[in-house]
Amino acid sequence: MFKGLESPEAVQSPYWIANATVFENGMRFPFTPDVLEHYGVVACTHRLKKLALEGDMFNMPMAVGAKASASFPVAFPATTLVCENADDQLNPYLHLLDGGLADNIGYRTAIEVLRQDSASHKVLLIIDAYKGASHPHSGSERSPSGVGMAYRITKIGLDAEHALLERDISRLVSTAGDDDGVPIHVITLSFADLKPVFDQEISSIKEELLALRKKRVAAVVRRLQREIDILLERSRESLRGAESAYALYDDARAIGTSLNITEGEQKILFKAGAVAVQQRLDLFKKYVVLNMQSGGE
Repeated sequence: MFKGLESPEAVQSPYWIANATVFENGMRFPFTPDVLEHYGVVACTHRLKKLALEGDMFNMPMAVGAKASASFPVAFPATTLVCENADDQLNPYLHLLDGGLADNIGYRTAIEVLRQDSASHKVLLIIDAYKGASHPHSGSERSPSGVGMAYRITKIGLDAEHALLERDISRLVSTAGDDDGVPIHVITLSFADLKPVFDQEISSIKEELLALRKKRVAAVVRRLQREIDILLERSRESLRGAESAYALYDDARAIGTSLNITEGEQKILFKAGAVAVQQRLDLFKKYVVLNMQSGGE
């Protein structure tokens, strides 16, 4: 897969691949030249006009792939490609839906690309913006309504896949090194990386309050009052830090999935990303920095 990516001009990193899902059979469809050629794609619709590829798969606009990748069922119409397939001339069209239906994060495509990379060090960085609930129980005694059930069906497959995400990635990565003997190291950044920040702050507050309580018991003389006041102020500062960290976690998760977000939402996501990277700094040093220092790619 992904063979023959070379073009008249050398492809340079990063190489962005948009994933879609084939409507008819649910297969993952990466927008790469070799996959387009395999399906016999000859034309598409771009800017409301028919665009012929004229035998060159590199004529496919990336905007078509991006639109197909974001074509959430019902909300957006499918992206249709025109194909010439000698084995199936009666079905010349390929309808594509949101790529998340087949591979919501895109790790399968990424691992397949890494399998072909000749680098001596390989690191897979996964940005996981999953915001779904991880608990199985509900607070309602009533059965979900028909409308609620129909909407849930459109997303339940993504939640089921995410529950097995770590297992599937580990399985695919463990076999990926079989091709060239080079293991693939994985670093995942997600909203879960924000939780330890305010959890740590809360834990710190509890420890300081416990220490404060012990000192209050022993504070039988006035000279300890100053130290108690200092500890109280530290506790208040820690509480403010915990509240700030929780607000960032809550605000980041509240931002909806959209192709157009505000500048304020961008700043929140950038800040959340910085915190998540800080939480995984040890892995970045281990897999990335040390590899660069040793001359790896």
